[in-house]
Amino acid sequence: AEMLKRECPGAEENADDFDKDGRKSAKRGGGYATFMAGKWHVGSEYPPDASHEWVQNTMGDETHPTPTQRGFDKFYGTLGGGGSYYQPPSLVRDDGVVKEVMP
Repeated sequence: AEMLKRECPGAEENADDFDKDGRKSAKRGGGYATFMAGKWHVGSEYPPDASHEWVQNTMGDETHPTPTQRGFDKFYGTLGGGGSYYQPPSLVRDDGVVKEVMP
């Protein structure tokens, strides 16, 4: 937040919206809901060969934050950036792993 104040004059009123790591958390307000879709590259790595159970048990811990923990109301996407896009082990809807993607 301090860097934002120095580098972006006039942004002081929004500086408190940033967390301790400098990332902006999704904010709800004005009657809007928040939704994030796609690849989530925040936190530690999710191995491309991880099991669905490993992902379900690991996501949301201290080093693997999820979009819904960062303020999004809804999320659909992969928590990791690599691996199969046909049957990804880290495909998640909100806070649950999607195990069956293709029949």
